[in-house]
Amino acid sequence: MAKLERIELMKVPEYDDKMIEGLIELRERFGVQAPFRRIRANLIDRTVSETQPQYVLTDDEDLVIRPQYLADSTVNLGSHHTEEAAIARCQEHHDTIYGRNA
Repeated sequence: MAKLERIELMKVPEYDDKMIEGLIELRERFGVQAPFRRIRANLIDRTVSETQPQYVLTDDEDLVIRPQYLADSTVNLGSHHTEEAAIARCQEHHDTIYGRNA
């Protein structure tokens, strides 16, 4: 299977910091206990699907990256401090399903 490709479905760099600050403010104002997450990127294997990403990378206000397998949200892919580590973990998981990259 192919290597996962990082894609951004929407990127607005000038709003990244404001978005995190706004999420923190909403949490404090409304007493929300659940963590807010922002989508950093998606990962896609185009040999599986040309249009549907298989993984999403999100982060929280502490910038801890939490990858999620979109086909099964119960799969725990851990939390990571670098995007490279998160992508490597997703690739490892992907390889267990579809086999090693060529």
